[in-house]
Amino acid sequence: MTRKKASQIEGSIPPAHLWLRKEPRNKWSSRNPVKRWVIGRFLKNVLGFIPSHTNVVLDVGCGEGIFCSYMLKNRPTASVIGIDISPEALRTAKKWNPRTEFVCASIYAIPLKSASADLTLCMEVLEHLTKPKEALKELRKVTGHLLILSVPSSLLFRFANILSLKNLRRLGEDADHIQHYSLNSLERSLKSHFKTTGFKGSFPWLIAINDNTGCRGRNAE
Repeated sequence: MTRKKASQIEGSIPPAHLWLRKEPRNKWSSRNPVKRWVIGRFLKNVLGFIPSHTNVVLDVGCGEGIFCSYMLKNRPTASVIGIDISPEALRTAKKWNPRTEFVCASIYAIPLKSASADLTLCMEVLEHLTKPKEALKELRKVTGHLLILSVPSSLLFRFANILSLKNLRRLGEDADHIQHYSLNSLERSLKSHFKTTGFKGSFPWLIAINDNTGCRGRNAE
């Protein structure tokens, strides 16, 4: 199978008014040893679901390129495309990942052809969105095989923040979290778009593994 390239990106970049990042994802570079262990475990859990033969990986909401870096280190034969709405975040991502192609675009209008990514990552994004159903439709369109998606497990995430003495006035809730997920609510959100083959908890996150084979023509509810 020949390796696909990022030339599958098509059209002009859509306007960036639908999804705005309020703050950088500096949690990934924490010096706290406990947080570093939790994040490292999370990254390893995600990697465990990614087949070694994956050709094209699309990281939607890639931020500063943490997952892109991790993918290139552990799946060096894959072509990785990162998409984010923040030009500032993408400038940082490009510095860390000069071999990766990055595109400034909205999750609601991903400028890739249908089924152009073997595997799509969407990590820590849905909770920030005003229209998660529309985002899932777009993720379904561009995903050829697997979508790996993660969100905070709402109660556990708040508990972790309280332990870190963070957001105490909001009982641990992040101010920019618009959506709140438990295992049951995440499963309900995904079932009309994907065939979800499994869930895994990685404190304080939920990881969903979704098979998109044969699902792109399904009408969303």
